[in-house]
Amino acid sequence: MNQKGSANIILVVVIVVLLGAVGYLALTKKSEPITEQPAPTPVSNVPISDPSQAPTPIPSSNPVGVETFSSQKLGVTFNYLKSQGSPVIEDGDKIYVGGKDGQWVQEFSKNSDDDLKAAIRKKFLVGISEQDCPVVDRTSDMENIATAEIKFGFQITDLGDPRIEASPCPEGYRATNGIRYFWMDKSHPDKFFFFSIGQYAILAEPAQTGGGEKTWQETFEVTE
Repeated sequence: MNQKGSANIILVVVIVVLLGAVGYLALTKKSEPITEQPAPTPVSNVPISDPSQAPTPIPSSNPVGVETFSSQKLGVTFNYLKSQGSPVIEDGDKIYVGGKDGQWVQEFSKNSDDDLKAAIRKKFLVGISEQDCPVVDRTSDMENIATAEIKFGFQITDLGDPRIEASPCPEGYRATNGIRYFWMDKSHPDKFFFFSIGQYAILAEPAQTGGGEKTWQETFEVTE
């Protein structure tokens, strides 16, 4: 066979190989599985609320018109009728109910080992005899509450009695014809209080048929 014939044979072989390779690639590409792409998740423009950030309503058990006053500084709380006891003003160691011309309560510190009467004598009656200004227990309906008042050392029959003005008993804290008394919660023996009420009541609940409503000082509690 001459050289021209050999070249033609080689060319035919190359063409056949190329055609086979192209056919194989075409069949392989056609047989590849088509992977389905997932559709994108739609994004909502509506904000999602976080339940933990929602304010929790605090239910009130007070009747309509009744407010609760709490003092973090003095560690006390009490209820009062808003129509009678507003405004409530805290000023230093005093809380005024019904404004500064109204009723008030004052806090004092004491030795935890002293009972109420001993604490009163140490605070107000140093150097004053028991005969001149006796400290007298008041009746309390609660076992853990002690109450007392500073009396005159004589029987008062006339408010014009000159002995009243001359008395060494501390004015503003001694008994009068209105309601005044010292008060202590035995569960908190490091403090005691003085209530100046006068001759009228500020209620802690709506008026009831037949009376018997609690006053604000009757709901008074020491919280700390």
